[in-house]
Amino acid sequence: MRDSINQEDIDFYNEYGFVRIRSLLTPEETERLRAHQNAALLRRGNYRYPDRDILGEDNPVYERMFVQRLNLWRDYEPIREFTLNPHIAKIAAELSGVDAMRVWHDAAFVKQAWANPTFWHFDAAYWSFNTRQGITVWVALTDSRPDNGGLYFMPGSHRVIDFDLPVFASEHVAGLFDLPGYAHWREQEPVCLPLKAGDCTFHNGLTLHGSSINMTPYRREGWVCAYMPDGATFNGKPNVLPEDYLAGLSIGDYLRNDDLNPVAYRRLGAEERAIRGCKE
Repeated sequence: MRDSINQEDIDFYNEYGFVRIRSLLTPEETERLRAHQNAALLRRGNYRYPDRDILGEDNPVYERMFVQRLNLWRDYEPIREFTLNPHIAKIAAELSGVDAMRVWHDAAFVKQAWANPTFWHFDAAYWSFNTRQGITVWVALTDSRPDNGGLYFMPGSHRVIDFDLPVFASEHVAGLFDLPGYAHWREQEPVCLPLKAGDCTFHNGLTLHGSSINMTPYRREGWVCAYMPDGATFNGKPNVLPEDYLAGLSIGDYLRNDDLNPVAYRRLGAEERAIRGCKE
């Protein structure tokens, strides 16, 4: 498994809000994660989260775009090898320029044959924390291309997008661009980065992205892990947090639950420096 990047990768990410990393996983690791994810999906059934939210016929718009199931690591132990992996989280931390990353959630994103496009959106609008250092890794478990549901990014959008949750029509792919504050993105050229199985992209939580229609009779399979910088605070949005945990949270509280959002990577010496800084 790859655990390093170069300065060119970091510069590209900072400039455009996304970057492609080749061969994050070896072929054997890719196939193992794919097998784990498929087993986890069978076990999860129609529940989007481990403890709530049945989909299926009740949410046809989403189901026709993709099969999405979140926090698989919490109820399927074998997938934790990847969700809690410090090598992947290290790359996320280095791209974001932070000392430590907590897992926010993992997720399966599978486009079935002939699946609809995924509408334009940005992840941070839904997360329970506001920080420009939030980041998502998207790992291709099968080849991902423009013709089978490949991911598209809007370059540089992470520098100007805010954290508000926009309300827009999800019936068509550019519903977000119907809103006055986002209308100018209709005129911008997006970028699709084809991926071989085992490749990945990292994108900032404020980067606009969506995916194309799957114009093939084959599934396009992807695995995602979103990361939250250590020290982030609650903004009032529930997102993936369980109801019993939300009941004890107030806006501004630190999100430091090591069971729900464990630290996947901490740079050597970072904790000691933080403690020393507090004492000073």
